[in-house]
Amino acid sequence: MSTRQMAFLYMIVFCMLAGCIENQPKTEGIQTGIPSEFSATWTVETSLTPAPSPRDQTLLTPIGNPSSTPKAIPLTPSQLKSSQPTQTPFSYRSLLPLTSGKEINLSSIHMVTSEKGWAIGSQADGYQRILFTQDGGYNWQDTTPSVLVPQGFIPRIDNIIAHFADEKTALILIDDTRDELEDSNIIVWKTEDSGQTWSPSTPLPFPLNWYYIFPGGFSFVNPDVGWLMVQTEFSHLHDFSYLFLTRDGGTNWKLINQPGNSMIEVLRNTGMAFANNTNGWVSKDEMGFDFGPYLEITHDAGLSWENLPLPHPGDGSWEDSQQSCQTINPVFSSPQTGFVLVQCFLYDDVNHQFRMEDPDTYIYATSDWGESWLITELPSRADQLLFTDLLTGFAMGRDHYKTINGGGDWFKIKSVTWDGQFSFINPEEGWTLARRNTQVTLLHTQDGGLTYQEITPIAIP
Repeated sequence: MSTRQMAFLYMIVFCMLAGCIENQPKTEGIQTGIPSEFSATWTVETSLTPAPSPRDQTLLTPIGNPSSTPKAIPLTPSQLKSSQPTQTPFSYRSLLPLTSGKEINLSSIHMVTSEKGWAIGSQADGYQRILFTQDGGYNWQDTTPSVLVPQGFIPRIDNIIAHFADEKTALILIDDTRDELEDSNIIVWKTEDSGQTWSPSTPLPFPLNWYYIFPGGFSFVNPDVGWLMVQTEFSHLHDFSYLFLTRDGGTNWKLINQPGNSMIEVLRNTGMAFANNTNGWVSKDEMGFDFGPYLEITHDAGLSWENLPLPHPGDGSWEDSQQSCQTINPVFSSPQTGFVLVQCFLYDDVNHQFRMEDPDTYIYATSDWGESWLITELPSRADQLLFTDLLTGFAMGRDHYKTINGGGDWFKIKSVTWDGQFSFINPEEGWTLARRNTQVTLLHTQDGGLTYQEITPIAIP
């Protein structure tokens, strides 16, 4: 293990002793094995089973020079827009009930325990519902708040922003709907009884009274303090995003940043994560400007933001080759330790476009807010990064990678022929929505992703 890997692991251990987590996570239960070939089905794929210790595996060696500093990004925010689209009056109706006993098309899943968890999905009418299961994903109850949907609208799969805190608590914002009581669609709904009842927040204070939104995201650091980023438009390389803060669990939201006074407006925002009450990241797509990947970082709870360029993983510069880089899926495994996925798409001079299917992919990790980075290059693409505890994490694409020492080393555990959205509740048990072309199926694993079992999600009353 290199000196930099040892230093990063030392920071993880120090954080554990300092009380970053309540209990030291367990790493036992990882099986041993050898590579094996199977036919490409949903549940049987080419796999590589990890040994109990990364010393016994072929590891992905972290690379990079943490002291390098790419040049600053020469972009400034635009002025706040003074006009908005004219709102067309709509007529609304109640959501039709799901057909009990019929399969549900899930679009995202978030499990909390082995039995209980949340999902978003639909049936024949295409409208997305908030769903809850109490049997590990086999049967789902529609727990959507009482909202009205517009007549004649084409349902979208991305009109819900959700934060599923635990098996009882969830917060959601649903676009294109009206609250039956408040006649407003820009409110956050909260449940504390697994979706049996919902309470609306005060309306979000949009200064321009936007009536449509795009997906953004929630980030909560405790039950009371959280942020909500709402995106309204992308135009002329500006992502018109509004950032709201709550300190009472989502009942009231304060607008703390908006287009015109924030760098999170420039270029496309791809994600958001806060580590504590003051420090957070917004990940960015630099959209082919060829200055390399970067984050935007705040130290004052989101009131102001500054660029945090990421160092090149080698001795060169991001400008050495024409490429378009993005940071995605920022995540904190502790209040001190942050990770982010980096994807860089090289330019194809023959076809005159970026090669979007096969990016160079890296995992960047820091325990000192970006003063230094531990950089791991993955052999293949990963689109989702998640941690189940301080030591155990997964980087998921068509190839699945895992760490059991807090990101110090990563090793491959499996190859599949589908893309997935993953939800793990501990190092061994998880679920994924596996997508292959137009097919989607729900899979369940109890051995850390080595094998999967297929589940058919059914609607119940």
